[in-house]
Amino acid sequence: MASARTKQRTGREIHCSSCESEQVIVISKWRYIIMTAIWPLLITLAIGVLFHLLFLLFIPALIWMNIMVAKRKAPLVICRACRHTSVVSASG
Repeated sequence: MASARTKQRTGREIHCSSCESEQVIVISKWRYIIMTAIWPLLITLAIGVLFHLLFLLFIPALIWMNIMVAKRKAPLVICRACRHTSVVSASG
């Protein structure tokens, strides 16, 4: 289903570069940010509440860092057949 959405947006099929399978999952930039940021944010909140509120100052830095990483890494293509992970190139 994710490959169908990608095909509609880009006009081409997305397939695994390793095994040529079309059973791939495409992870967008915002989904990547949520996946990588949720645990560090929850742990920072817990430490801030339990120990010292000064730890809450790290939350904007965590969010900013995850956005910067997501700009470089997303969108990701993960093959369901062989679990190969690759980055979709903008040029084709």
